[in-house]
Amino acid sequence: MENMIKTEGYPNIRIKAEKFGFSVPDSVWILPNGFETMQEPNNILYSADYDTVIKLFRSHDISCSVLDTNFSKLQNNSFELFSLPLIAFPYHFLVNHPEVIIESLKLLSDLFHKHSKSLTKSEQHEVKVTIVKEERPSSFKKYTFQGPESSFDKFIEYMKSEAKNEK
Repeated sequence: MENMIKTEGYPNIRIKAEKFGFSVPDSVWILPNGFETMQEPNNILYSADYDTVIKLFRSHDISCSVLDTNFSKLQNNSFELFSLPLIAFPYHFLVNHPEVIIESLKLLSDLFHKHSKSLTKSEQHEVKVTIVKEERPSSFKKYTFQGPESSFDKFIEYMKSEAKNEK
C-alpha cells in the first residue's frame, strides 16, 4: 500500500465534549476513534492499544488523559501493528508544550520499530496513527498516517514541516 498522509479539518470536539459533560484536559487527550460522530456518551469503545499509548506517554512524562467515564476496549483483530486511539492535542496545552506532538510521534515510532523487529519482511505491518491538533482555540485539524511501519518517520518529518510553517 502506498504511504498515506492525509490532513483535513476536524469538528470542534470541545463542543461535543461539553455536550457529553466532559471537560477538555490541559494535557494530551486520548479519545476513542470516531469521537466526533458519537451520538451518546455511553457505550464508548476505545481502540485495543489505548492503554499502551497512555503508559508510553506517561513513562516519558507526557501528560495525558482519557474520557472520565466507563468505557470498553475493542480487540485488535486487524492487520495493523497496533490499534491506536485518536490522539488530540488541545491548544492551551500546545502553547505551553509546543514540542509535544513531535515527542509523542517519536515515541510511537520507537514503539513500532521495536515491535516490527520480531516480524519477518513478509509480515510488514501497517500502522495507522490519527492525531487531532487544536491549531487555535476551537479550530481543529486532523492528521492521519496510514502505511508501513518502516515509513512512519516520513509522518514525523511532515509534522515537523507543518510546525515550521506555522511560525
